[in-house]
Amino acid sequence: MSSQLPPTPLPSWRLYLPAFSWLAFTMFLFTLPGSAFPDEPWMAGLPIDKLVHIFLFAVLVFLFSLPALKRQVGWTVWALKLALPLVAIAYGIAVEFIQLHWVPHRGFEWMDVAADAAGAVLGTVLGPFIVKPAK
Repeated sequence: MSSQLPPTPLPSWRLYLPAFSWLAFTMFLFTLPGSAFPDEPWMAGLPIDKLVHIFLFAVLVFLFSLPALKRQVGWTVWALKLALPLVAIAYGIAVEFIQLHWVPHRGFEWMDVAADAAGAVLGTVLGPFIVKPAK
């Protein structure tokens, strides 16, 4: 006799609306021209840009994993822990290429990709600690 729970259907698409809304919001921010951001001398030494990348990607991965985390579907949680950070990192790299080729006054920065990856991993790791499964 197996102690494994019966398979649960994948969550409804409506449960992903916050995640897709956040994805659209991040794409809007990432495609703003560089001239839209303040160029204050006192901010030059602060890593605010990288902290913003970490935050945006941590929230993105967390929101996409939220429906599965709430239901605690065994294989889905493991797939999310592996796939979501990789997909988020690929999105981050794609954003950098978009900025390089199509967004005025923006460019490709490997440190942005590193911050995106850190945020994706952070969102993956913190998710199970923040969300408690429904009983």
